[in-house]
Amino acid sequence: MECTTKADPGQGYEEGSLGAAYLGLKDQRAKRGIRYALAPLLIVMTLAKLCGEDEPKALGEWVSLRSVMVKALLKLHWKRMPHASTYRRVMQQGVDVTQLEEEAGKYLSTMSPAASEQLSLDGKT
Repeated sequence: MECTTKADPGQGYEEGSLGAAYLGLKDQRAKRGIRYALAPLLIVMTLAKLCGEDEPKALGEWVSLRSVMVKALLKLHWKRMPHASTYRRVMQQGVDVTQLEEEAGKYLSTMSPAASEQLSLDGKT
């Protein structure tokens, strides 16, 4: 099956961005049937995870509810948003966890102290 919803590799990813870091990951999914490029898929999964979603079904719902915004911000041309089974497959076998942690770690280590500052939103220190 030809991948028809893939974003142009590197499209919208500035050098040093999380998207650019995810572009370096090896996609371990079988080539047949891939509909979504790995980097933008991992970005939306990261965003949902940062918002507290842990399960594939919750990830899918979170992304679907924000599909217009996500497509616009990431310049995606997806015909439809990924299903929970897509997120599950990516988490189970789509990417090497060690490589993902390494790339995410590199990205986080390049952040300036001001960009990586954490703010408490609940009034606690």
